[in-house]
Amino acid sequence: MTDWSLTLSAPAKINLYLGVHTERDARGYHRVDSLMAAVDLSDTVTVTPAGKFTGNLPILDICTKLFN
Repeated sequence: MTDWSLTLSAPAKINLYLGVHTERDARGYHRVDSLMAAVDLSDTVTVTPAGKFTGNLPILDICTKLFN
């Protein structure tokens, strides 16, 4: 196990409007319109490696490549 951790601030926002269009683009995604406002709030997130994980999460492959 490594002995590091990463702590970041996750700023908050308020969604004032969210519009999802019915038609899809070539990739299959809907177009989205959004109006949001930043607020003076945030969470502090700390990520620390755990012991051995035996599940199947694709994000683990990405993190392993990034941090090893």
